[in-house]
Parts: sequence; C-alpha cells; structure tokens
Amino acid sequence: MPGGNAFYVSTNSEGLRGKDIDLEKKSDTLRIVVVGGSFLWGWGVNDDEIWTVLLESRLNENRILAKTVEIINGGRGGFGSVSRSVVLYVCEIQDYRPDVVIVANAPDYPTSIDLEYIKSVRNRDVDSHYVDDKGYLRTHPTNNPLLRKVVRKSALVRELFSKLNITNPNEMVRRKGKINTEKFIEQSDEALAAFDIFATLLAEKKIPYLVVTQNRAFKYPEAEKNLCLKLEERGIPCINTFPAIGILPKNFGPNGHWSAEGHKIVANMIYEFLVEKKKWISESLEKNNFRYTEGRQGELRTGGYQK
Repeated sequence: MPGGNAFYVSTNSEGLRGKDIDLEKKSDTLRIVVVGGSFLWGWGVNDDEIWTVLLESRLNENRILAKTVEIINGGRGGFGSVSRSVVLYVCEIQDYRPDVVIVANAPDYPTSIDLEYIKSVRNRDVDSHYVDDKGYLRTHPTNNPLLRKVVRKSALVRELFSKLNITNPNEMVRRKGKINTEKFIEQSDEALAAFDIFATLLAEKKIPYLVVTQNRAFKYPEAEKNLCLKLEERGIPCINTFPAIGILPKNFGPNGHWSAEGHKIVANMIYEFLVEKKKWISESLEKNNFRYTEGRQGELRTGGYQK
C-alpha cells in the first residue's frame, strides 16, 4: 500500500472495515459502535489486528457479559476530529442502534458546528473507502453518487480530481492560529463543542458514551490529558492512550498510524476499563429492562426480561 507496508483489508457493503453486519441486532447481543478516523480504521494493519477485533474477541472469550458482544468499526480515513465523527454517526452509524458508543478521536480544535447543523445533515452521504480498478484503496473525493461511480472506474477522472484539489463540501475546516492552538492544548469549551454535541445526541436515547484518545498530537500530549480531565468533569469516561503508547517506534507503523503492537495496547486498555467499570456497561442492558447480577469471576449475567 502507498505510504507503508502492504496489509490486508476487507470492507463490507456499507463501506465499513470488516464483515457485513445486519442493522437489526440479535436479542442476545450487546452492540458497541466505535467512530473515529484512520487510527480506528486500522491503516497499516490487517483486519484481525485492529483493536476493535481484538477487544470483541477477548470480551466474548472471557464472557465478561452474558450477552455476546458485537463491535462495529465505524472508522473513516480523514475523520480524526470528533467534529467529522459526529457527522458520520448521524449520517450512517446510528442506524445500527448501538447499546454503547465509543468515540476514538484526537483532541478537537474549536469548531463552528452546532446541534442544529448536525441534525440537518441526516441522510447526507459521507466519505467512504473503495478499491479502484488497480486494487488501490482510496477515499471518495465527492459525495455525488454518480461521480463516485465514475471515480471508481476512471483513473483519468481520479487524476483530474486530484489536480483540481476538489474536497468534500461537508468537510469541517479547522480554524488556524495561535489562539486556537492554545484552545486545542487546553481543550477549552470551544474545543469541546463537538464532544458536547455527541453527548447530547446520545443522552436523548440513554446510550452510554466513552471517549478513547488517539495520540496523533505528539507535540501536544497535554491536549489529550486536558481533554480527559474536562470530559470526566462532564461525566463522560475518557481513556488517554498516550501514557501507554507514547512515541515508542514499535507502537507505530511506517505511516505514523498505530502498528499491530499499538492496537494490542489500546485493546488491553479498553478491556481493563470495561472490566473495572462493568456497571457502566450494564446501563445499556438496564435500559432494555434486563436485570443483571455479579456472577462468578466478576462477570455480568442477565437474569431474564422483567415486565
């Protein structure tokens, strides 16, 4: 693959990384949806090395919940900011009716989006990946369905789009400057706006919400620390991956994304959090009128449906 070593990629009919998933989940399934950018998508690693796959396997293998856990990877290349991830969730991912949502993003820059704008983009198409006629993985440069078909089949059109530097009209533009860099590091209210929007949208349906940072901001490790502190103040759990992953070369691939080793670390961090915070997970069961009890080895067991 361009920008690094070759790696195996499979996408489903919806353009998500991994196998096809039915919109309707089974009654014995706890569905966790994760949204984020290329770190979550797994750029540079094989399908079975992504942390979402590792986490799902470990949760089910150890029977942390009596329900089967299903994790949907909603990552997209270029969606590293939560501003874009919230658009992705509203446009596509919320249709999977998750019990729990994990937002895997870097600290955000101040953004001009608001709740009304987010709700207005419902059913509008967003970026997704495709494999071109030469087998290269690419991101659609346009939201127009007809143009997308042409782009897939024509190398000439792809080159034209590239030369014209055509960008997605829904792309969130970061406002640059010293003041906004300071806000980014401090994670002020302006920088937390998109996280607050996510919290509001999910609170309407009583969906538990967890944030996992992706440490792409090597120059600003304080931004991730401050993000988690501010989110915890808002009652939103946050896992800061920077202390564990750091900037060790073995944790990153040639392209700067997490390596297979990095994905293992993230999977372990989230697994330990979910084991420690079992009651946090159980809220999604409780809202569906399932009662739960502590079983042997600390697992959560559903005790049947209560009328």
